[in-house]
Amino acid sequence: MTEWQPDVWYKVKMKFDTVNKKGSAWINDSLFVANVDLSGATFLYKTLYISSENDTHTRSWFDDVKVWYEE
Repeated sequence: MTEWQPDVWYKVKMKFDTVNKKGSAWINDSLFVANVDLSGATFLYKTLYISSENDTHTRSWFDDVKVWYEE
């Protein structure tokens, strides 16, 4: 998937492995990126920022956002 379609809901899931400092993302349950190296990050993640990066003329809706910790 390379571009979004208007008026379509997407299921997006992201995982950040704090032990191995890797990240993965899925779009509509299909793996989009796997085990991206995040070892250069020298800070702790304390917030979550969700953005569509659209200009001010477009509305974006986010539904059913979940954040959890796994061991």
